[in-house]
Formats: sequence, structure tokens, C-alpha cells
Amino acid sequence: MTREQAIALIGAAVDYSRQRCRVLHNSDRRFDADAVRREFEEWLNPSGDCLPVMACPLPQDR
Repeated sequence: MTREQAIALIGAAVDYSRQRCRVLHNSDRRFDADAVRREFEEWLNPSGDCLPVMACPLPQDR
């Protein structure tokens, strides 16, 4: 994955998390909305120049 692809993927995940929080709040599921917000808190409000993203290796062919 290129840097640009990673940035686009992170941006899409953050946008989705915001949208999901709004839907959950509107459905009176605030506990669930808060859980989603906490999960993406560092991505929504980064404290530095980089995000702590762990790379997940592709499975090896067997």
C-alpha cells in the first residue's frame, strides 16, 4: 500500500466513523456512538505528526 492509499483509507475510516456516530446518536444509541468515537478518538484528534497504525501482513500462500 502506498502512502497515498493509506491516507485515503484512513480518511475514509474517519469519515465513516463520524457518519456512524451521527446515525447512532439519532437512533438514541449514544452508548454505541461513544464506543465508536472512542475507537477513533486518536484518529479524529491526532496529537502529533503521525497516527499509530499497525500494519497487518497479508496471509502467506499455503
